[in-house]
Amino acid sequence: MPKVNIMDPVYFIRSLSRCIKYDAKGGKSRSAFCKVADDRFILKQVKSIEISSFELFAPHYLKHVTKALEDKRPLTLAKILGAYSIGFRNSRTGSSKRLDVLVMENLLYEHSTNKVFDLKGSMRSRFIDPSKESSGDVLLDENLQSICCNPVYVYPHSKCVLMQAILADTEFLAQNAIMDYSLLTCIDDSTGELVVGIIDYIRTFTLDKRVEMFLKKTAGKTLPTVVYPKLYRKRFCEAMDKYFTVVPDKWTGLGADVKY
Repeated sequence: MPKVNIMDPVYFIRSLSRCIKYDAKGGKSRSAFCKVADDRFILKQVKSIEISSFELFAPHYLKHVTKALEDKRPLTLAKILGAYSIGFRNSRTGSSKRLDVLVMENLLYEHSTNKVFDLKGSMRSRFIDPSKESSGDVLLDENLQSICCNPVYVYPHSKCVLMQAILADTEFLAQNAIMDYSLLTCIDDSTGELVVGIIDYIRTFTLDKRVEMFLKKTAGKTLPTVVYPKLYRKRFCEAMDKYFTVVPDKWTGLGADVKY
């Protein structure tokens, strides 16, 4: 059987034509999701304001990704492959429907894992009750913090590469007024490989997000999840640095502290 070329536009179109509904548990956006039949791509329903935001953001995103590839620098941004509006009209009833979607890479493709975390660096309402957890639920920051007996260990050189990529990518997002993104994280049960990727990074800090921030800020003592992009980045990077525990080795030791 010939090897599939995933860069072939024909393959991409055929993949999108064979989608199944995907129940992405644990998120709060209540967006509809679909997965292509071969599991490589995910389609996420987004609001029209997010599509408009991505249209403005896309040229900067493509430039950032291209520059990273040219410099052979690792990226943590999960790849966005396109933004589309899907519509249809029933000729008999006259009813019509439109759906705006983003097509993204599936970070969990060919990985086997029992636990997936959506990490934002915030400790406000970021917990899924284990007693009510159902199979496939995405866990949050406070769930990761509560796993005292089984922390996420990484080698120093891996931690260095990971943090350098996170710092560069989040600096790019902050410069474009992007916040409310997450680091999707899991460990492959069969290989022990750490799989990470920044997702949901198209939402700019618009007026509605400012209002949401002030309302949530007055409702509690803990800083809300939605904050100014530069503050969001600082909190996010500091949290990611703490979430992944370094295992000392005889070559690199513990390494130096990272400043944000």
